[in-house]
Amino acid sequence: MKTTLSTINPYIGQRIRLERKRLGISQETLASDLNVSVNYIGAIERGKRLISLRLAQKLCAYFHLTLDYLYHGFSPDMVAEQSTYGSDPYREWLQLMEFCSEQEVRLCLDVIKPVLVIWRNNLSALRDAEINGVEFHWIEHKQPEPPSA
Repeated sequence: MKTTLSTINPYIGQRIRLERKRLGISQETLASDLNVSVNYIGAIERGKRLISLRLAQKLCAYFHLTLDYLYHGFSPDMVAEQSTYGSDPYREWLQLMEFCSEQEVRLCLDVIKPVLVIWRNNLSALRDAEINGVEFHWIEHKQPEPPSA
């Protein structure tokens, strides 16, 4: 099979960059420690080059990650939690949040918290509510009556 950019998972490179930056390691240091070129590390992080299984294993050992996390974005803890919370919505949420900036995560929390407060307190019967400066207007949608014959 010919390798094309469409067969490269760009999230692998993003996860590598995320771990490298989290630990405060430069591309030069990582490349030197793994005995590869800086250009190769940069290309992997940008999603321009495939990563060999051998290098993936080295990276996992270096960063104390699992291959499952590197390739799919799920740690053993996340997999265990999926069985508790259900796989599809929880997985979708984790994937959505994985590469968000702190500001984007805070925005999502600011939107979701008031909705959960209303939901959990069974305030859905209220037509209007304001929580943390956010106004909610609940509208009940009814199915139209079928035309009479």
